[in-house]
Amino acid sequence: MGFYMIMQGFQNSMVLSGIYILGALGISLVLGVLHIVNFAHGSILMIGGFLAYTASVLLGINYILAILIAVILTALMGALTQRYLYGQFFPEVLPVVLVAVGLTEILQQGAIVIWGAAPVSVPSIVSGSFRLGGAYMSNERLLVVGISVLLIIGLFLFLYKTNYGRALRAIAQDQDGAILMGVNIKKVSILGMAIACGLAGAAGSLVAPVFNVSSSMGVGYLMKAFAIAIMGGLGNLPGTVLAGIVIGLVEGYGFMFIGQLSTLIVFALVLLILIIKPTGLLPGTLFE
Repeated sequence: MGFYMIMQGFQNSMVLSGIYILGALGISLVLGVLHIVNFAHGSILMIGGFLAYTASVLLGINYILAILIAVILTALMGALTQRYLYGQFFPEVLPVVLVAVGLTEILQQGAIVIWGAAPVSVPSIVSGSFRLGGAYMSNERLLVVGISVLLIIGLFLFLYKTNYGRALRAIAQDQDGAILMGVNIKKVSILGMAIACGLAGAAGSLVAPVFNVSSSMGVGYLMKAFAIAIMGGLGNLPGTVLAGIVIGLVEGYGFMFIGQLSTLIVFALVLLILIIKPTGLLPGTLFE
């Protein structure tokens, strides 16, 4: 494999890793804090992609601002979902799962009604490319990777450097103890779901200029996000980041040589790691 092929695979891998990690971090955050399996996460990611498309293409808004709009609106969706849907049944598991499945179908069918069944995409947002050796990486993909990294760093800073972040960690560690310390479980839970869905919206927005956005895309990204969250260690955000990088590398390089079969390799790898290490790459939680 020549240097050009190595770098081409690397840039593809980094784009995929950034998008996958943002989606998987939301799932891990909700699992770690709320102990909720949010099956609607993939559909919210899809909505984020369509919102970015609507803002940037149909309304002519700057793409960066379109991302911000998509993040805000999907975060609002998450807050409302936790407040009026999941929160009504928590901590009962089965009703929350059923509500999440129903919400997934509503969002998917709603997307078809609003945007149609045909895939859409955002035209190239920046021109030019970045050269490294004999290989080139488009500035567009470089921007996607950069935004992903900034959002990931921002999440960790929020969790460790702000009072609300500490409240989220406190709930994950010991909910009863957090209540005794004066943490408002209901409000912080809504915040946690809003952040998770906002991250999904950001991931969907970053998909728009690189890949197509369609009403059916949520399932595929949901499966990858769950695989990464499980592989990294349920509720472990550093583990999720590590697993996302590994999966992105495997899929990015795999696609160059075996095409769609790389997806099979990804899930086979996840199964192999779980057989060897059932607790995932980094057991425990971020919140300790």
